Amino acid sequence: MKICSLLLAKGNSSFKNKNIYPTLGRPLMAYPMLAAKNVNLISDCFISSDSKQYLKIGEKYGYIPILRSPELAQDSSKSDDVVLDSEWKEFRSPDFEEIKTQLKTPIIFDGRNQYNTFSL
Repeated sequence: MKICSLLLAKGNSSFKNKNIYPTLGRPLMAYPMLAAKNVNLISDCFISSDSKQYLKIGEKYGYIPILRSPELAQDSSKSDDVVLDSEWKEFRSPDFEEIKTQLKTPIIFDGRNQYNTFSL
């Protein structure tokens, strides 16, 4: 079974560009990317964002970019909708068990259930 990582990164209206805020010499969003890249079980890493700047940073860290549609980049957009987005489906493989890595909390998503990785 193949495991992939999906990083959901979008702009935030309350703290503009917080995901790229320099933290210890790297953009803040680099840390969950590096963590996922260091997991031997993960074969592919994707980043979904409406920001071309975020996607370029993702590529720098070896992530495959997926440009998110404006409809899924709203403050009211749900993470699950992004995962199921048609562009994401293009990159899915029937044998993937997805790992959805968000900037705050890594979540494992197996298509039916979500598990907070800190509780496993």
